[in-house]
Amino acid sequence: MISINDDYCIGPVFKSIVVSKICLSDLGLALASYSFKHIKLKALIHRGPHFGTKTDHIQGLGAAMKVIPKLASYTTLQRSSRPTLWHGDLHLGHIFVWNRDSSAIVGKIDWQYVSIMPAFMQFGMVKPELPPNFDEMDPDEKTFAIAERNQALLSKCYEGTLVKHHLESYLALTRADSAIRRLFSSTDTTWKDGIVPLCDSLIQISEEWHQVGISEPCPYQIADGDLLKHRLELSQCRDWHELKAYTHELLQSDDDGWVPPQLDFDKVQLRHDELLQLYIQKESEELPEEEAKRLWFYTDRT
Repeated sequence: MISINDDYCIGPVFKSIVVSKICLSDLGLALASYSFKHIKLKALIHRGPHFGTKTDHIQGLGAAMKVIPKLASYTTLQRSSRPTLWHGDLHLGHIFVWNRDSSAIVGKIDWQYVSIMPAFMQFGMVKPELPPNFDEMDPDEKTFAIAERNQALLSKCYEGTLVKHHLESYLALTRADSAIRRLFSSTDTTWKDGIVPLCDSLIQISEEWHQVGISEPCPYQIADGDLLKHRLELSQCRDWHELKAYTHELLQSDDDGWVPPQLDFDKVQLRHDELLQLYIQKESEELPEEEAKRLWFYTDRT
C-alpha cells in the first residue's frame, strides 16, 4: 500500500483549507485567512477593473473577519448552515447521462474543487425576465438577453423542484440573505475576483444590519464619499462582467478559454481576435491601449 501525502498522490491535488468539526464562524475566518495568506505570499494578477491593491484586499478581509463572527451567531443563518457537499465546477460538460435516457445521470467528473460548505452557499434566487431596455438593444444584445432569461427560467425550474423534492435545500436557498451568502463566497476569492464583490457584500450587510436582528452595532461602516466611489466602481465592474459573459457566449468558451471539441478552433480563435480588437478600440477611448489589453477577458499565453 502506498501512503498518500503531499509528495505522492494518485490524480491532481488541490491544496485548500482543510478543517473539521468547526463552527460557522471558524469557517468564515478560515476562508479569510486563506485569502490573507495568498495575498501576502503571491503577486496579485489583476483581472478586471478596480481589482484593488494588496492594501485594499487586506483592509477588506480585516473588516470581513470582524463581521463574520457576529453574523455566525444569527439564528436563521445557523438553521441554513448544514454542511453540504459542493462539486465546485458542476456544469453540463461535467455530467454524464445514459445514452438511452438523457434524464438519467450516470456520473459526474472533475471533482478537484469539491468542498463541504454551508447549505446556504448555493446560488440565490433568480428572476427570469428581460432587461427593461430590451427594445432598445441591438440584435446581438437581444440574443444574449434572451439566452440569460432562458437560463434563469431553468434555474426557476430547479427552485420549484427543490420545493417538491428537497424542501430543506429550498429553505436554505431562500432564508439566507444574498449579501451574507456573497460575503462567505467572496472572502476566499478576492485574490482572483478582486475586492469589489467583498466590499459590496460588507456595505449591504451594514445597511441591513438591524434587520438581521443583531443588537450589537455593525463592525463595518463606510463614509458617504467612499460609498459613492464604491457604487461607481461596482457599476463598472458589473458592466465588465456582463460583457465578459456575453463574450463567453459568443465564443462558446469558459473562463479559461476552453471551447467544445466539436467547434472549429481556428474559427473560434479568429472570432476571438476580432472581438479583442473591437474591445481595445472601444476601451482605448478612455484608457491606454495596454490597459485595455490587460482588462481583456482571456489571458494571453503566447
